[in-house]
Amino acid sequence: MRWSALLLVLTGCNLFGTDDESCTPLPPTTPEDLWSIPWVELNVPQGFCNVAAAYQFQIYTFGSHPVLVDDVDGFGGEMTFPPGSQVTTLSGGGAEVILGAASGEVCGRHHNDCTPPGELACQPLTVVAHDVFTATRNDLLLYQGGALAYANGAVWDLQPRYHDGVWRMDPETLVWEQVLDTFPEGTPGGGDFSSGDAIVVGTDIWYVANGRAFRFDTAARTWTGGTPLADAWSQNASSVVHNGRLYIQNAEIPTSGTGVGLFTFDPVTVTSAIVSIVPQAGATLLNRQNTVAFARGDKLVFGGGNECDERNIGCWKQDFRIFDPATGAYAVAPFRMPGFRSIRGAIDFDDRTILFGQDSTAWLLRDDAADFVALPRNPVLASCTPRVPPPGALHQSTVVYGDRAVIVGGEGADNFVTLYLR
Repeated sequence: MRWSALLLVLTGCNLFGTDDESCTPLPPTTPEDLWSIPWVELNVPQGFCNVAAAYQFQIYTFGSHPVLVDDVDGFGGEMTFPPGSQVTTLSGGGAEVILGAASGEVCGRHHNDCTPPGELACQPLTVVAHDVFTATRNDLLLYQGGALAYANGAVWDLQPRYHDGVWRMDPETLVWEQVLDTFPEGTPGGGDFSSGDAIVVGTDIWYVANGRAFRFDTAARTWTGGTPLADAWSQNASSVVHNGRLYIQNAEIPTSGTGVGLFTFDPVTVTSAIVSIVPQAGATLLNRQNTVAFARGDKLVFGGGNECDERNIGCWKQDFRIFDPATGAYAVAPFRMPGFRSIRGAIDFDDRTILFGQDSTAWLLRDDAADFVALPRNPVLASCTPRVPPPGALHQSTVVYGDRAVIVGGEGADNFVTLYLR
């Protein structure tokens, strides 16, 4: 029986010297094969290791990996994925997959003219859907320094830098589309109004930069602007929204006197106003650029930043000041960023803030706590997979919606896009 069956298989494979490679007998697919078949298409390559983050983009394919057979020509196969995964079949074979939040199995089998499809071989796949950073696919060039906002059920990236325009991300599919390729003022591609600040009112996003206020209508996808403001601030400013106003920490605070370093923008009246700064601990204010800002209860926090060449780590500061909008008073914050690092960004949830350092570290500061706590790098991901670090190599833009945050910029490249699942 064994020899008879083998003869039938081999006869069907044209043993008499044709160039047809499609009939090389294949061994059965095993669960171990599934460790090597898939790979992840990310800005930072990442392997497959039974554990993945929800909404992580991957490409799975048969037919091009030598782990299955010595001769990889001429075979096909299929794979299945956990419930909730978004699977798009590729014209050349294989599939694009965005993993959902449900754990399950990845299964697959290979076959050709000589090897009928056998049983599916499966590997368990644990999907992590909380307290994890996951890189997402991004086919567009999103530059660091834009203003992110969440409005009208989507994430918007306003980018009047190099490539003027607006990009939109669908929060369900994580697909980006460019919805506009112009900006109302300035030299096209010149970045005259880059690195601005944004505040959302209804379905409108107000974008303020270089002494002008521009309104972007997310429903009509059109710009209106720009309205001149009484005040201007540098492109290295940081901002936080409080009670319907945008509080903007200027990046070029005078080095003597009380100075003027904090502005407010009111999108209802489309006006700006000045907030006087009391020198910290009686000392004169220093020129502080690239600060970060976040809310802490009913108060606002500004800190970090550099006071000389941003390329020199010695110029970066770890301290913070707390501003009370009700009294207009500043106080020195009791907390400092641990160690010595540049602080590159912050994602501000209602009761906590996560700050990023240039060394790809992330630090958690709860509103009811006095100190930073180091946030482990994807603590639940298996060690055999290179970990996706919290992005921190470049200055980044962040936006929070619900229990998620989108981060543009960071580790590796301007257009590194990361999703944080709280």
